[in-house]
Amino acid sequence: MYHLLVSRRVHRMWKAANAADLDTVLADFAPTFEYTSLAGDTALSAECTTIDELTEHFVIAALTFPGTVFTVNSVMVAGWPNLTRVVAVIDVTAPLPDGTQYVNQMVQYIHLKWGKVVKVRALLDLQKLEDGLARLEAATEAPAPAPAPIASIGGDNVAAVVSLAEVAR
Repeated sequence: MYHLLVSRRVHRMWKAANAADLDTVLADFAPTFEYTSLAGDTALSAECTTIDELTEHFVIAALTFPGTVFTVNSVMVAGWPNLTRVVAVIDVTAPLPDGTQYVNQMVQYIHLKWGKVVKVRALLDLQKLEDGLARLEAATEAPAPAPAPIASIGGDNVAAVVSLAEVAR
């Protein structure tokens, strides 16, 4: 029964992400956590340990691929409340300015302790990501966002970044 509840919670988090409800997504993180997005040498690669850094990472992703839709394919859960391990497989799609779709798949390895996220490793198909960024750059005639190590940006810049809800519109 516990594993079913965790699986439903993961689905609910991605539903909140689709609705640009960042508060709901961030509420599941523990005060101390590690979030790593392994997205190669792109702006979508990040190592975050604070809510401000994670917020900025999510905003950069939303600005890079506006209109992104996440579809949860499967969720596998193991362990108990004191240490739960989750693997989620998520389809990622976003419209591109040239009329095509960016399509990728993400796998997240998630560790929970007492219901809170303490560790996430997000893995994307790098070839598909680089192809999507190249098509985005070609369609907009603007360079794709340059890589920036989120951990070094600092939380003060987050207040100046538009909310995900505004980006999604």
